[in-house]
Amino acid sequence: MNDWAFGDEPVVIYTSERLRWVNLDTQTHAIVADSPDATDFRKTDDLRPGSEASFTMTRLGTTGIHCAIHPNMTGTLIVRESR
Repeated sequence: MNDWAFGDEPVVIYTSERLRWVNLDTQTHAIVADSPDATDFRKTDDLRPGSEASFTMTRLGTTGIHCAIHPNMTGTLIVRESR
């Protein structure tokens, strides 16, 4: 996360990999899955600037994501089968 955004492209990760959210912004963010049952990822705690959270992904799926603090920050998380 940087400049109040997740980036222009979907976040793509493969099963058994670690999803790592790093807050490179100047504001606190909290990432939430729009469809919490679609993947292993559901939400982070508040991520202050410079902090991070990580999750090991085991479940295939796609979900929208957003910041609970700044709802205009949206993106897509895709978990694919390991290569």
